[in-house]
Order: sequence, then structure tokens, then C-alpha cells
Amino acid sequence: MFAAGITGELDLLCSERALEYAIAALITPTLVFVNADPGMLNQPLSPRLIELVRDGLSLREVLELTKRALPAVLGSMLRIAAMVQQWGNSLALDDVGVDPMSLPFRPVLEPEVIKLDMGLIRKPDTAHIRSVSALVHAEAYRTGQW
Repeated sequence: MFAAGITGELDLLCSERALEYAIAALITPTLVFVNADPGMLNQPLSPRLIELVRDGLSLREVLELTKRALPAVLGSMLRIAAMVQQWGNSLALDDVGVDPMSLPFRPVLEPEVIKLDMGLIRKPDTAHIRSVSALVHAEAYRTGQW
């Protein structure tokens, strides 16, 4: 998949299908989280995905920006993040704390969800974990999400 250079197209197709199945479910979920990796963000969105997200969702999509996406495709990520929020959906920063690059993006992206990396929970009593927790806690207070 990586060698063939089709990860972006495959990610878009998976996103489309996830949203289609969520909409068609007997009990529609209120939220659907969709990961966005660099390959997906660094290309035009498919017409079907735009149609689903902009016009027909009976649920709220949360686009998860992964640690690999943040520094890799900054311009594309900011463009797509703005569209997602403009269309009434939400952003999540995924795996926060595993890579120091993810923390500076908080005030720029204004994510509605900050997902801590599992490693933070497994070893909660380290200086690094305390500093990440303090930053996330401060962000929650700053944005009124606390």
C-alpha cells in the first residue's frame, strides 16, 4: 500500500464508507471519529466525501488529526481543518503527548477534542506526563471546555 502510493486514496475511501455505514445504521451514532493521515490530507477530498460531510450527515463527524499529519502537511491540514469546522463538524488532536510537535497546534487548530496518547496513561507519574497534562488542562480552561 505504501509502496503503491495509494494510502491517501484508501484513507478517503475508508472515510466515505465509515460515514455511509454510520448514516445507514439502525441506531445512528451521534459522533463518528475519522482519522486523517498525511496521505489523505495532502490531496483533494473526494466529491463523495464532501457531499457526505457538507450536506447529508445526521451525526457529527470528528476529524482526528494524527501525530504524523501535523508536521507533514501543515498547509493542507489547516485548509481541511477549516472546512471541517465550517461545515459544523469537529476536530480532534490524536495521540497528544507522544510527540512534542502536537502541542503547539492546539491554539492554531482549536480542536474540540484532545486525545491523550495511551502511553501517558500507562506511565502517569513522570515529569513529561505531568507537563503534558498541565498543558491540556490549561487548554481546557482556556477554551471553556472544563
